[in-house]
Amino acid sequence: MKSDESGFVLASAAQARTGQDAAPPANAAMTEPLSSASAPGQRQRILALVIGYLLLYFGAFWAAALLDQGGLIASLWYPPAGLTVFGMLAFGWAGVALDVAGSFLTLLILETAQGASLSADQVLSELIYALFHTAGYAAAVLPLRHWVRSVGSCLAQPAQISGFLFAALLGAALATGINLIWFYSTRLSDFSPLSIASTWLVGDFIGIITFTPLLLVFLLPSLNQYRQQGRWCWTGEPAVKVSGSAHHSILADGLMLVTMLLMIFGIPWSLEMGRHFPFAALLLLMPLAWFTQRHGLRGAVLGTMLLSSGLVVLVALLNPSDYTLEYQLVMIAIALTGLLLGGAVETRNQAQAALQVQAMRLEQDVAARTEELQRAYQELASKEHHQRTLVNAAPVGIAEFDAQGYCRYLNPVGCALTACNLEAAWGRHIFEFIHPDDRDHVEFIWQLNATYAGVNQLEFHLRGTDFWVSAHWINLFKVGQPFVGSIIIFVDNTEQRRKDQQLWFQAHYDALTDLPNRNLFWERLTQNLHRAKRNHQNVAVLWIDLDGFKAVNDTLGHAAGDEVLQQVAHRLSGRMRDSDTVARMGGDEFAVILPDIGEIGAAEQVAADLTVLLAKPFALKGGVGHISASIGIAMYPLHTEDAEVLVNYADTAMYFAKNAGKNQIAVWQPDI
Repeated sequence: MKSDESGFVLASAAQARTGQDAAPPANAAMTEPLSSASAPGQRQRILALVIGYLLLYFGAFWAAALLDQGGLIASLWYPPAGLTVFGMLAFGWAGVALDVAGSFLTLLILETAQGASLSADQVLSELIYALFHTAGYAAAVLPLRHWVRSVGSCLAQPAQISGFLFAALLGAALATGINLIWFYSTRLSDFSPLSIASTWLVGDFIGIITFTPLLLVFLLPSLNQYRQQGRWCWTGEPAVKVSGSAHHSILADGLMLVTMLLMIFGIPWSLEMGRHFPFAALLLLMPLAWFTQRHGLRGAVLGTMLLSSGLVVLVALLNPSDYTLEYQLVMIAIALTGLLLGGAVETRNQAQAALQVQAMRLEQDVAARTEELQRAYQELASKEHHQRTLVNAAPVGIAEFDAQGYCRYLNPVGCALTACNLEAAWGRHIFEFIHPDDRDHVEFIWQLNATYAGVNQLEFHLRGTDFWVSAHWINLFKVGQPFVGSIIIFVDNTEQRRKDQQLWFQAHYDALTDLPNRNLFWERLTQNLHRAKRNHQNVAVLWIDLDGFKAVNDTLGHAAGDEVLQQVAHRLSGRMRDSDTVARMGGDEFAVILPDIGEIGAAEQVAADLTVLLAKPFALKGGVGHISASIGIAMYPLHTEDAEVLVNYADTAMYFAKNAGKNQIAVWQPDI
């Protein structure tokens, strides 16, 4: 530090005003660290961002120094604080490094500009100060990182605004506290920073709640696009689209807002009411509310910036230093009003936009559905005879039921599907065609949609046959009459169900051993762990690797190896309970899930039994094969409650058993 008092005061103020932490990106594009750059173009963009940030930091600091109202850079607000919070929210830990660099370089430039010669100890001291000051902001701002990443529109909800304001106040308080500790540690008895600490605290708070929202709303989306694509353009439109002229009107409204500021600021002085002017400036809340109502959150943060910056400049020019705190309270009221009202308007605009989109979609869906039903009904009324002919020749089953659900018509394909002729089907209730296992479900859906005029769809098993059908039916209504009946189309779905079941089996079972494969293993493990958690039970996983299988493969051939795997699957399955799962995980690896098992000793006993079973000779077509098994054991919740970790533990224990001499079992322990 410089020994000259004035130099010390200004340099110390620079130290006292720097430092902030990083919070995560506002969207996925900003989740990458600022320092991660692989391509030359990306590195150039990052370098441009770093230089731009530092220049903006220097400019904000010198602007605050120029408008100083109390010494020690204690103006009505402190813009670098807002820039610091924004940098941390936008760039994460890289933002912390940027703030340390900005704070430290500002101190060095300030000392150099005053002609001071810095020793190595002084440079190190100022660097330590910058680190601690930044750490104060970081402790308050970094918890917001997850919040900024998880929302698409910053500061649009009360919870977001409350969290932001709390972090802003806490960060300002921590930074001010570090300032005081630093000043007292210098042992300069001729200066008392405590007298201006409140101005520091409030100025930092105002700088954060004024500048940070503006940068988050207007600048952050453009930074994201610049980092990704290397092109700079202003992005981030309001929730409700407006005409092109509205983009120009926000500038005109902003000028009107500044004009109102000048008018309100000038009236008390012209009436010799300067003593009461600070709180007269609260009249600016009305034009701010009007500006926010017209332009939403973007207008709120922009209007807050215009009014606050205008107040700072006017107060600096007129220098009513006795009312510094009063003006700061007015600026806080303006900023809080802008944030809260802007968030409310933005939420309303977003809800309005969503309702408009939903209404349009609903209207289109209703119109399309109505048109489809009307067309179908008109065609049915005008071409009944022609359609009956087509129905009789249709390759699907078609039936007609009256309002009570009794059959009045069944075409030939329908007769074949239901295994009854038209005479036998006539007068039978629809539920008599349904297999007993599906009757309750079909009856419930039928009654639920009895008055629905649209097309219904259901799949069920027919009674007395092996056919599964997909049924589409429509309820019939006549003008001036209630429900008069239904027309049902039956499509034979038996073969498709068989193919679906076959595909499911192929996707979940091993083709060679018919055991569950890796996919079904993970599904059942997840299900068993959920059940065990609810019922407070144990679940054991056994990971099995065959010893000597490669030798059988090499000596007796691959066919013998396949036969060994099939016999292994048979022996493993024969030892397990119905509730257990034996799965082939690939190659010569198997896994076993033991739900609702006792202590770890029970799992060890099962594993021991399996080693005995697998150590017995295998009678093969090409000779006799000999293998053994190394088995690793892990148990839920004794070892872990995570499925993947549980399997990894069992796998690790298996390798330990194999390395211990094969044909061994091992229970996972932290030391293996």
